[in-house]
Amino acid sequence: MPSFQDYIDTLNSGTYKQKIKLQLLRSEDESIREEIISIIENSSGSVNIQRTNGIRRTCDITLFNLDGKYVPNINNFWIRQKFQLWIGLEMTDGSDYYFPQGLYVVDDPSVTSNFSDSKIIIHGVDKYGLLSQIGGQLEATYIIPLGTNIITSINNTIALMNDPKQPIIDTSLVSLTTPYTMTYETGQNIGDILIDLSQLFSCSIYYDALGQLTVERDIEDDIKPSQWDFSDNNQFVYQGSVNKYKWSEMYNAVKVTSSNINGQTYYYTAKDMNLASPTSIPTVGFERIFPYSSDKLSTLQQVTDLANYILKRKIALQNEIQINSIPMYHLDCDSILTLTDNHMKLSKERLLINSLSIPLNTGGQMTINCVKSKEIPFI
Repeated sequence: MPSFQDYIDTLNSGTYKQKIKLQLLRSEDESIREEIISIIENSSGSVNIQRTNGIRRTCDITLFNLDGKYVPNINNFWIRQKFQLWIGLEMTDGSDYYFPQGLYVVDDPSVTSNFSDSKIIIHGVDKYGLLSQIGGQLEATYIIPLGTNIITSINNTIALMNDPKQPIIDTSLVSLTTPYTMTYETGQNIGDILIDLSQLFSCSIYYDALGQLTVERDIEDDIKPSQWDFSDNNQFVYQGSVNKYKWSEMYNAVKVTSSNINGQTYYYTAKDMNLASPTSIPTVGFERIFPYSSDKLSTLQQVTDLANYILKRKIALQNEIQINSIPMYHLDCDSILTLTDNHMKLSKERLLINSLSIPLNTGGQMTINCVKSKEIPFI
């Protein structure tokens, strides 16, 4: 049985074969119905992951359609078909080492007919698509009463979609309750309810690589270990980078205002005063404020926490470093890597991953979009 270190050694060796497998799942319990390996095309496709709330993972995969088995049909491959995707490497001993890359729902497949080169192209969105864009609408008015436990509220809302996996919910929410009665009308997205519930207390919400709903607070970036150390001394693994200065998107303050049903108004302005940040207020000498309004916050603390939460993400978007590398399959958003590049004047610079794109084609190049973690305040 290969180990994680065997995987790392194989990556560094420069001699490896990418392996992909797709598992079709039963909708009711997400057990494996069928495994697909040999008919996956290895000349196209990708997995894309973005550090956002809601849908975080998407993928595009092409299957060879030699026998027509997976042409969409009601008995075998139909609306809301779920699949788990795994990508990894073949080890030197011939064994395979896989990483989960998301549990998806098939979204708008297409079939091409070109005789012996006929194919099926599958676009997948992670399970949050079931809550927001693939039939995830309320069939009746939905009410969460004032004082309902937040974890109970999240679990009851997920139950509307019969998710067979229990969510992972931050323990800091255990004793917290809804600060007002939350009412949603017929036709509204169930996913929006969950985002509202998570943002009441400034948590992120998304489905992880194994299809488990995760509701969590930010973890301080300084305590996260590096998942990979890129260096211009290893130009096989590290294939260059681009530093994008998005000055037009620069905000160094966020003002959140909330007027709730009790007629009270709360507001707070979070400011980037971090001297290590090149776009902080002290550094640039002016303040640019991003305004955000909500009627779902009922205390000054909630308004303050959300302002800080939004500010951290605004800072993470304004100076992006794109790293190009060989494909690697253990990286994920919100994790840390380091970069050493003399042309960038960077030495073991700690970077936070905002998004990444993993190619499924043999020999493809991976792109990782990051921001310098020291420039992001942890508030």
